[in-house]
Amino acid sequence: MPNLNNTAPVLRNARREVWEGWTVGRFVSDLLFSFNIRSKNRGWNSEADLKAWVKSEQPYIKKAIPEVQSYFVSLWRFNKGNK
Repeated sequence: MPNLNNTAPVLRNARREVWEGWTVGRFVSDLLFSFNIRSKNRGWNSEADLKAWVKSEQPYIKKAIPEVQSYFVSLWRFNKGNK
């Protein structure tokens, strides 16, 4: 029986402007390639590590963007559950 709790993440508020034309979706798009590479190599030890990585790797703005962090935490959980 499939795990119904392990569903693919959904990006919320993708069109919300965060900073000078940069939307939530644009920040996610900008980090997605690096996220995928790191996930396949070393990954993260905890959600806190992942959130710190997202915050540090975001271009231009170095504060937490809740929708961006939430998306990558959900994606990380989804990927862990499907290995």
